[in-house]
Amino acid sequence: MVEHADNNAECENSYMKQMANKIENAKYNLDLMMRYRKQCDDKANIILAMFGVMATAIVMMSMDTLLMDDVKTTIPMVMIVSFAVFILGFAFLVYVVYPYMSTTWFKKGERIEYKSILYFQNIAESKPEDFKEEYKNYGDERYLDDILGEVYFTALACRRKFKAFRIGLLLSVMGLGSFIICLLIGFSTI
Repeated sequence: MVEHADNNAECENSYMKQMANKIENAKYNLDLMMRYRKQCDDKANIILAMFGVMATAIVMMSMDTLLMDDVKTTIPMVMIVSFAVFILGFAFLVYVVYPYMSTTWFKKGERIEYKSILYFQNIAESKPEDFKEEYKNYGDERYLDDILGEVYFTALACRRKFKAFRIGLLLSVMGLGSFIICLLIGFSTI
């Protein structure tokens, strides 16, 4: 009888160690996803700041070129289109840093609902008594499931942010580059 109790305690202890290990691994993965997300936000913020300064300087310098009568009319039109492409790219970069706070995601047309006791929006939407009661009854299996859910949905957010970052960077560089080329052509015709 004592031997059977020792086996049960040993199995339970082994299960607890495995669960603790799984939870630690899931926390590590969540931390990794959050760092990826922050890196994307940081890159976008730096590029937005650089482009803001550059765009202001270039627009101020180009006003003379746009207002000159002897410059061909196509150059100002191309400059306007180039600047519009730059602004579109800039908007994508702003979209990267804009927080997405929804519990509903769409993946390949499929709607995915997410409800977690760890997600701040779900906590804020519940009543204090309900949250306290749910948290008190929170087990290791549910905690692991919630952390893994956070990892998954943070990965979805990272993918959305990095895709918008690539598009925004590409459009901004193309728009700004062609704008600068038109500006240089306009100054060379003076």
